[in-house]
Amino acid sequence: MTIESEEEATYLTMPEQLQDKMKPLDFMPFCMKDEDENLKVIMTPELLEMANQQRRDGIAAEMRRVEDLQEYNELYMLGRQKTRCQLIETLFVDSQWSAEHAAASQALEEAIALEILTRNLSATKKKQDSKKK
Repeated sequence: MTIESEEEATYLTMPEQLQDKMKPLDFMPFCMKDEDENLKVIMTPELLEMANQQRRDGIAAEMRRVEDLQEYNELYMLGRQKTRCQLIETLFVDSQWSAEHAAASQALEEAIALEILTRNLSATKKKQDSKKK
């Protein structure tokens, strides 16, 4: 029997509940690697030592990279945040605005609210006028 007919026979002898779940995997032969005698590598003690040394060198290089990134983070990222926090603290002395700042902020908020209210009133008035006509 060929492989295809064996698979077909297996499919036909399955219970009906499993037949729908059985999907052919035509790509599987491409995923399998044939063993070849030429591809085998014998590890000698010299090759093993060289591989271990390369591994240690790679780990050391990565550790240096991590240290460099941590230093960069502390200097530039965290340093900028610290400077920004200090500037904000100096702007708000004791986390309180002066009376003039509070009054100006309140006046600004009231002016914005009044502007929004007048726009809404004029819009509703225009709608009512257009409904009357």
